[in-house]
Amino acid sequence: AGRVARRRSSTTCRTRRSRGTPTRAERSLWCCRACGATTIVHYVPNKAFPRHTHTGGEEFVVLQGVWRDDYGAFPKYSYVRNYIGSSHEPSMGPEGCVIVVKLRQMSTLVEEPMHTSWNVDPNVEEGWVDVGPNRKAKQVYKSK
Repeated sequence: AGRVARRRSSTTCRTRRSRGTPTRAERSLWCCRACGATTIVHYVPNKAFPRHTHTGGEEFVVLQGVWRDDYGAFPKYSYVRNYIGSSHEPSMGPEGCVIVVKLRQMSTLVEEPMHTSWNVDPNVEEGWVDVGPNRKAKQVYKSK
């Protein structure tokens, strides 16, 4: 596993819809030598992003709002994995969305479905196990 570098940067990413309406997402990026990038992204309400493909895969947790794309609508506490080669066209609803996303870390040695998701809501007791004082864990994915 790679070590997370101490360097942190904040940038503003701008993309454009086919109609030319600017779409904005505030990003806080943590660089990782071995595995690509881990980013917190704040998506603006009522905006869409162009279709794109994840050549190294992506996984993310919805921290606020609802993530919407070709695979469905994923509310706060959804954990989503989009495998290598998956593509989607995200669009944010009126509540916007905040995610923490990790890109370009999946391996072709372990084949996965193009898309999987789990509910990781800490307020839902099912699946959580005690791992220490005031600490719980929920396994949602395990590589082979």
